[in-house]
Amino acid sequence: MRIAAIEPLILNVSEKTNWFFIRVTAENGLCGIGEASLNGWETAQLAVAENLRPQWLGKSVDELLPLLRVYAHSSGGLIASSIISATEQAVTDLRARAAGVPVHALLGKAVRKAVRVYANINRGARDRSPEGIARAARNAVEQGYTAVKIAPFDGVYWGDADANELARRTKAGVERVLAIREAVGSDVGIMVDCHWRFDEAGARQVMRDLAPARLYWLECPVSENPDAFALLKRIHAETRALGMQLAGAERQIGLGGFAPFVDDGLLDVVMPDIKYAGGYAEMLRIAARCAER
Repeated sequence: MRIAAIEPLILNVSEKTNWFFIRVTAENGLCGIGEASLNGWETAQLAVAENLRPQWLGKSVDELLPLLRVYAHSSGGLIASSIISATEQAVTDLRARAAGVPVHALLGKAVRKAVRVYANINRGARDRSPEGIARAARNAVEQGYTAVKIAPFDGVYWGDADANELARRTKAGVERVLAIREAVGSDVGIMVDCHWRFDEAGARQVMRDLAPARLYWLECPVSENPDAFALLKRIHAETRALGMQLAGAERQIGLGGFAPFVDDGLLDVVMPDIKYAGGYAEMLRIAARCAER
């Protein structure tokens, strides 16, 4: 089964959001789909896809999958990795469709019977007041979710020269989270995604301010670049002292990118994203490394 076409597909789903997919079609007409969404970088992704496509067209599925799994360890950065990851997903999907089975049947035996899910209420909550955010959280709980996630720190960038404005926006984010806790009660998990917005002092202050909300986890408060690993260790020690888990690493690439976070215990929750990590096979390798620790 040889590859006849590799097509990027961009779907605009809201004024703020595009989804980016790769569709791989075989000579027999079967196709598979993989996701590469990296909002705001679509033009660069299209260029990378156009550059890589000639190297992959005409290859069989059995030839292309091992090649993609080597590419997953390349140093091309997040944009290239998103295209490689999506193509690996799509080719794996194609192989599953050809076999008449779901993708999970190609990935090995189940290791658990259920997976807890959370509602990410962030982009759906257009009313960014504490009351609006609390309402969105209540709606999620009423739909049966036992945990919610929010990225509450709108407009916060730790390098902002206006310290007063930075403090105001940070305080507004904390108030959103505290409003969620008040709205959903004590049994619902709350995750807070910071999107790497803080320096060390800012992160420590935010953690203390959020302590009354009893977070399930705090996600990506500071840089995760290798030169920030010592900082991440210090932040991790404080989150543990405050009774919250530290989560992150969602934009790392390949097992090599995740190894320091796992092996050195930098995080409690490692969050590989199949869109960037290298695809299904690389996700399984990362999961196995986590299970060993």
